[in-house]
Amino acid sequence: MMESFLSFPRRAIQARRRGCWATGFLIAAMASGIIHGEETEDLQKWEVTHSAEVTAARKPVADLVESCASHLEKYRDAAQQEGDLEGVLAARTALDQLRGNETMTPSEDPEVARIQKIYTSTLEKVVAETDAAVAKVNAAYAERLRALVVRLTKAGEIEKASAAKERLDALETEPPAEAAPTSDLEAITTWRKRAFEDFPILLNRNSAEHRTMAARIKELESNSPEVLENPKWFYDLAKQVCSETPASGGQIPEDAKSLNGVFYRAYREKCKWTEAKEKCEKLGGRLAIIRSAEIQALINSLRQPGNNDGWWLGATDERREGRWVWLDRTRMRYENWDKDEPGNLGPDGEEDYLTMHLGGKWNDCANIVADGYVCEWTPPED
Repeated sequence: MMESFLSFPRRAIQARRRGCWATGFLIAAMASGIIHGEETEDLQKWEVTHSAEVTAARKPVADLVESCASHLEKYRDAAQQEGDLEGVLAARTALDQLRGNETMTPSEDPEVARIQKIYTSTLEKVVAETDAAVAKVNAAYAERLRALVVRLTKAGEIEKASAAKERLDALETEPPAEAAPTSDLEAITTWRKRAFEDFPILLNRNSAEHRTMAARIKELESNSPEVLENPKWFYDLAKQVCSETPASGGQIPEDAKSLNGVFYRAYREKCKWTEAKEKCEKLGGRLAIIRSAEIQALINSLRQPGNNDGWWLGATDERREGRWVWLDRTRMRYENWDKDEPGNLGPDGEEDYLTMHLGGKWNDCANIVADGYVCEWTPPED
């Protein structure tokens, strides 16, 4: 049965160790002086040859790891140049896991996930081939050791034969597999990285989300320290903060509809997505963000019947095709795409902006004139 790629690179490293463990045992025993003379010199030569053969047999595994790391590093550097903090964090996390001999978690970043997919599709074949190659090397070496044991026994060299037999047994015995690390510290680190990956707005020290997060952490430390015992506490708090911090500070229209403390209003005014974004911001709000079916239903009810040409909402994939993010830079979790959407197949260029049309379904559109747009606001805190 194919072993899950999530156990790699730990499995690869263990495989390398299995091939060389007996080597270390033999060298240590020879240094102790149990075997000496001509046969010792033979064993020393055999050991050098065996070690080199095992290293050569395991090289494809090391090459695969380094190839994956190289692609992740290139993507990380490109994301850094683009100012894409989500991409940087996703690549760093994958690299840390790859080179730190940790369990590799499938990434939600499309490009990192693509690299992982290529890596894992090659993994089974490479590991199987290297395991077979090392087994062949070890089998040949074991045969030589068996012959040596027979020769020494016939010569009456019982002590030397016994020592050679111990080396043979060591070669044929695999050390127990190591368990994957599961400490709370590692879990906390993983969830913290995931939080910054999913909610990169928290990295902006000037953002409302960053300030709110810092204040909430202080509150937890003072009033609810038991919450901090959960390794996932940082991620849960980040998700909560980023879900409840819409744009604020403007005069909310009297006819705006509210839901869970956020106000929404639709404007029937033909404009492009970039123009709609600017209009909402001038009103003190932003293009609407839909995080649930409840919000979806409310916003759909705001549109006037018969207007199916598209109403702009606050999401885009202009920075990286296929990765849709809201204007608060959080990832799109709730979705209501129409059939075969998003398609990025419009005649007016790349379709990088979100519209709602017939029946409330979503479509990706180029930056063209649409029927209207929907803004959202939240009242400023007292």
